Amino acid sequence: MGLKLRLDEVMTAKVIDEEKTKVFDAFLAPIKKKNRCTPEEGLEAEAILLSFESAQFKINTVREQLAPLKYYWELKHLSLKIVSHSGNLQKSENFYLQIKQVKWLETRSAGRGYQQLEQVNYGTLYLTNKRLVFEGNAKNSIIPLDRIRGIAVQSNGIAVQKDKGEDPVLVFLGDRLAFELILKRLLNG
Repeated sequence: MGLKLRLDEVMTAKVIDEEKTKVFDAFLAPIKKKNRCTPEEGLEAEAILLSFESAQFKINTVREQLAPLKYYWELKHLSLKIVSHSGNLQKSENFYLQIKQVKWLETRSAGRGYQQLEQVNYGTLYLTNKRLVFEGNAKNSIIPLDRIRGIAVQSNGIAVQKDKGEDPVLVFLGDRLAFELILKRLLNG
């Protein structure tokens, strides 16, 4: 005869909630790893949460966690959304993103043949379908997209490789991944 385990309601609810958490975390792990959430995955996540019927699984909290992942998926797969902007735009130019508090770094000689990155400007970066516009406290800079030969993603910013002149490194606290995704789409046509 087997051992009969009797759990009170509180302990039973705790065990069930722990198992629900494991199931949901296993579902979310690959979504978080790829840093994208398709619309279908978002709907499936909400369906799982609704099926749990537990106060511990708050749909709004999960929606907040999935929102940036859905946004990144949209940036990669859907038409880019044009944002209204009061600045000077060229004919047939569309504005897509603004990032404030951007450091503009360039390579400078540090003596004895060494080079180092040095901040030369600080300001706001605008991304359009034709150019990168940097409104800085020292000076304004414009990089036409057709002069960008590549980008190198770094932990806190993006190095812009131009066809001539200094290659800036743009460092910012803003949404680096959104900037990267939009810029790559614009560069790749």
